[in-house]
Amino acid sequence: MDNIGKLRDEWGDRLHLFAYSYVHSHVVAEDLVQDVFLKLLEHNIDISEYNNIGSLLYTILKNRCLDYIKHKMVEENHMQDVVDANYLMANRYALEDESIKIITDNEIHKILRDAIAALPDTTRDIFILSKFKDKKYQEIADLYGISARQVEYHIFKAMSLLKERMGKYYLLVIFFPGLF
Repeated sequence: MDNIGKLRDEWGDRLHLFAYSYVHSHVVAEDLVQDVFLKLLEHNIDISEYNNIGSLLYTILKNRCLDYIKHKMVEENHMQDVVDANYLMANRYALEDESIKIITDNEIHKILRDAIAALPDTTRDIFILSKFKDKKYQEIADLYGISARQVEYHIFKAMSLLKERMGKYYLLVIFFPGLF
């Protein structure tokens, strides 16, 4: 035991510096250096048999540093996997949350209602009959006493104004008129 204490006094600082250069933590470096001396004690190594004790100490410490770094890499990969999995799960719950869908749908409906309300009266009425009441152009033309071509013009005018006012939500009116 006394020899280990002397060895520790003589080599401890150099070993600590060596370990620190790889693990970048004084606490971990100190633990790894302690492990080197414990290993000597556990295996009852007679240090007098070694011509170059420094080589033995550095070799043991190098292997301990490698083990530590490998372990940290496994831990970090596992933690990253956990973080990634939690992030994906949170995103899934957010996307599946019906309250968000309701809020989004309500916002889109409000944008559409406001844009339709801003249309000129006749254009608005013809647009509503065509898109939301599923009336044919000729039916609307007969109702208003105008030609089917004029109905087509009002629908085109309404779509142009809605596109201008609704921005990106305009496509919903075109492709999913049944939503509204």
